[in-house]
Amino acid sequence: MDVVDIVDAVDMLSVPPIPATMSTPSTPSTPSTMSTPSTSSTPDAPAAAPAAAVTHAPPSPPEEGAHIVAALLKEHKLIMPHDVLFKAHYWQPAEVEALCRDIYPAAIVNLVDWPALRRISSEVFDSLFVEHRADMAFEAFTALGGCLPFIFHLEEEAEPDTFFAVRLLAYGSGFYSRFLKEHPGAPLPRLLIIVVHNGKTPWRGATNFQHLLAPAPTPAAEAALAPFAFKFDFRLIDLASLSPDEMVGSRRGRLILEAMLSGRREDLTGFFTRRCSELDDLSVTDEVFYTLLIRYLISVSGKLSCEEVEELVKILPERTGTYTMTIIESLIKEREGKSLEKGIVIGEERGEVRGEERGIVIGEERGKERGIVIGEERGILIGRICDRYKFWATPLTDSQEAHLRKMSLTYLQDLFAQVDKGVFPKI
Repeated sequence: MDVVDIVDAVDMLSVPPIPATMSTPSTPSTPSTMSTPSTSSTPDAPAAAPAAAVTHAPPSPPEEGAHIVAALLKEHKLIMPHDVLFKAHYWQPAEVEALCRDIYPAAIVNLVDWPALRRISSEVFDSLFVEHRADMAFEAFTALGGCLPFIFHLEEEAEPDTFFAVRLLAYGSGFYSRFLKEHPGAPLPRLLIIVVHNGKTPWRGATNFQHLLAPAPTPAAEAALAPFAFKFDFRLIDLASLSPDEMVGSRRGRLILEAMLSGRREDLTGFFTRRCSELDDLSVTDEVFYTLLIRYLISVSGKLSCEEVEELVKILPERTGTYTMTIIESLIKEREGKSLEKGIVIGEERGEVRGEERGIVIGEERGKERGIVIGEERGILIGRICDRYKFWATPLTDSQEAHLRKMSLTYLQDLFAQVDKGVFPKI
């Protein structure tokens, strides 16, 4: 099972099904609903059908975040470790809220009903029914009593991509298509996109779609085309361009982002030194997530010597250091076990290849030996057949003898059996 399989399994267990209606903020007295503004009608045209009501849905339970961490730990397969850690942390709506409060202006933050923020499926289909799987998606409504819906789309990207906005466009189209299918006639939500770039080098691509468009030949032409150009921006968190003190989000969120940055830079010593207190607290308050974090750091840091591991552990308080060493030793044993299994498989494959090569050699040798025997038998038979024809019938010509030499051993045996009895077929 790969990482995608793990997330699929967790989706089935912990993501609440998408309801037929989308949530709006509710007041203690009466639930609020949302509809599109009514359109004017003429005597010849029937009145427009009212938009579908959009009702409140419960937010994601906070304890569900532990399910994905437990599932990931159970599999022990960090095929895409950065992506796994990112999803495991931002599985919690509260962590997404903390991140948004740090990166968006107050005018946007104050619009959102954060307690009602809920996770939604990140699997969408475009107009051609091609599946796209975004990293994470959440929905919420305005806290000001209006009918303004939001979709928050989070992506983790390991490498800079100049045309990444094109991929985001496909995701956004899928989110909107699904929304329209579930809420016919309802106003479209505001889509806010957050991209965490965890590359080794800073992001060099555009952060909005319009910058990807070919420029107009003149400023006047650009101004004329501007109102008709497709536009959207995404908020970029470029870890490679930030210092450890510039991380954003909650206390744990900043810890996770710095861990991703330090893992890329292979600066575990600096990370353990700077975040010693937070690591110590996390090992006590959330051992499951702490285990995932340590496994992640070791997995992305290449091969560490025993001395390097011991020096890292010494940075932490004694209890946390001992627990951390236990995690690392467990990971090393797993790697050794997998390496042993892989070595056995490789050895068997190599053995099969070598055995096949040796078998070919033996077969060729035996074939040569058998060929010599058959050649001797054929030569004797041809000689006897020629003698019989010469003594009892018409002697064979050179071309007839050459023809005999092309015959198989079985044919020669049958032919000799006939001439030995005095029957001389035409050759």
